Amino acid sequence: MQFSFAQTNNFAPIGAKWWYSTQDYFPAIHPLTIEVLSDTLIDGNTCSILSFTPNPNYVSDDNDIFLFQDGEIIYQYFPDEGDFYKLYDFSLEAGQDYWCHVLDFDGMLDSVLVEIESVEMVEISGHTLKKQTIKTTGHYDWFGENIEIIGNTQSIIPIHDLMESLQGPLRCYEDPDFELYSTGETTTCDEVLTGIS
Repeated sequence: MQFSFAQTNNFAPIGAKWWYSTQDYFPAIHPLTIEVLSDTLIDGNTCSILSFTPNPNYVSDDNDIFLFQDGEIIYQYFPDEGDFYKLYDFSLEAGQDYWCHVLDFDGMLDSVLVEIESVEMVEISGHTLKKQTIKTTGHYDWFGENIEIIGNTQSIIPIHDLMESLQGPLRCYEDPDFELYSTGETTTCDEVLTGIS
């Protein structure tokens, strides 16, 4: 089923791919990659299926996540809850906040208050995108920037601070309509950089 969004900026289309650096627990493997290979219909909503390689624990019950876009808001579907919860809200401006939901270590739904500290428009790969600088407090230390199309520059979803090894930063992003974007955090998207010649 083909789904068309009302706005120009399409989040997580089929073919989208993210590369995030990892630390500590994964020193000898490639960076964390997230890829959208297909979508699925859930409660009448076309959802992108984001698959993780390697599959880290505590990202979700089955290590895939399901995202649905409605205008400027991106929702995550939690199968055990049978419902959608807000993940990104690009309609918000500086000084506003929203509640985001995640799974804790026991697989239970938990909430995170995301505060928008500043907002600006940026030009990336020929696209004019909204960039929100965010912060959270508590056990889910989600920070950095939320950028339309691309997502968060530290991790695609909030990660518990005990799993900080999964937090980036973002190395690269691309999709079929968005040429490869390198953040400059590393010299390569997918190679392990050990410093050993």
